[in-house]
Amino acid sequence: PASVVSTETQNNELLSALNIFVQSDIEIYDAGYFINRGYFAVILKRLANSNKTYTDTELKDILKFTDVNPSGEMAEGIAFCVENGYMNGTGEYEFEPEARITLEQALKPLVIMLGRKGIAEEKGGYPMGYIKAADSIDLTDGISESMGEALNRNVGGQLIYNALMSEYMELYMIENSDEGVYVHEKGADVTYMREVFGIELISGVVEGNEVTMLDVNGKTADEGSIIIDGITVKGENLNGFLGYFVDCYARVNERNNTYENVYTAVNEKENKILTVKAEDIDSFKDGALTYYDENGRKKEVKLAKNADVIFNGVAMPDYTDEHFMPNSGYVTLVNNKSSWNVALITYYNTAVVGYVDTKNEKVHLLDSAGSIEYGDSENNISIDLDGIGISAFELTEWDVLSIA
Repeated sequence: PASVVSTETQNNELLSALNIFVQSDIEIYDAGYFINRGYFAVILKRLANSNKTYTDTELKDILKFTDVNPSGEMAEGIAFCVENGYMNGTGEYEFEPEARITLEQALKPLVIMLGRKGIAEEKGGYPMGYIKAADSIDLTDGISESMGEALNRNVGGQLIYNALMSEYMELYMIENSDEGVYVHEKGADVTYMREVFGIELISGVVEGNEVTMLDVNGKTADEGSIIIDGITVKGENLNGFLGYFVDCYARVNERNNTYENVYTAVNEKENKILTVKAEDIDSFKDGALTYYDENGRKKEVKLAKNADVIFNGVAMPDYTDEHFMPNSGYVTLVNNKSSWNVALITYYNTAVVGYVDTKNEKVHLLDSAGSIEYGDSENNISIDLDGIGISAFELTEWDVLSIA
């Protein structure tokens, strides 16, 4: 079954997919649990999706700080932020790149980058004006830390995610009058992520893939695609999300109005998921699954009357009670519509790889278990490792297969 990840993990994995948080940062920028000022400047340059590079002369001209190495890893990020007015020094000749950045210090450059500097200054300037401006666009949603606390990677991830999802606003005029301040903006109802990265968030239930649909009468998705609430998204290794409510971040192709997956995750708030191993199932009758939990207690859950049942990846509207009693495998029930409306049944046999015959496109199994013709397109055979598709060439002797 597809795994549910925490909000923190989802944020960080999305930021990794967008190359905003990069795993190598931990080594290159000494980016441990807390985020320092120099590293945050690097993050801001990536958030701006800027490819700008600087010559050595430009870096020396911009970076007047005695504590910033113009040829160091953080130099271009700091130069970008200083040049655009997002960050400045802590003194005339100091930037303190190694100092931990606090929450309110991080809010200021984000508010400026998101086009709300005029609003923040009108509300009183730094720090309270920027805090109020940040709150007005939900920049601090999901953050319980207090102002003045050092920013760690998880809080920083939530902050940058909120910035991506904020409404894009290109501020081009603030008009003062006797009646107050009027902010003229453009780009309303478009997120920063959509405007700057060309990526949209598509949230909903995965209704189908290239193999099957929850509604057996519906047309399956194109090859290598899934359908989320009527929207087709192309991408690899997405079939396992069938039946789940997902958050899909997809790049939009403006020319033909198509979507390509960047990152997809099961939404932890919109799905209630129960997975029961075959050996723990007691019975299934009249739509009720009786099973034993991890403490050996007998429990029962009732399937919705019109539940969608998927057996080994294929819709099965005419299922029987026996289908819910596999000899080996598991049954996953999904509740994303206030009832257990999806059942994903996986039945498999276990076998051991003997060798791979690449010429005849067969995987020969040990113990007289026969072979698998992986080149047979009619059987739609795929090989996954931890949910990621792999080639038969990657299989080796003694690999254990679960064959569904």
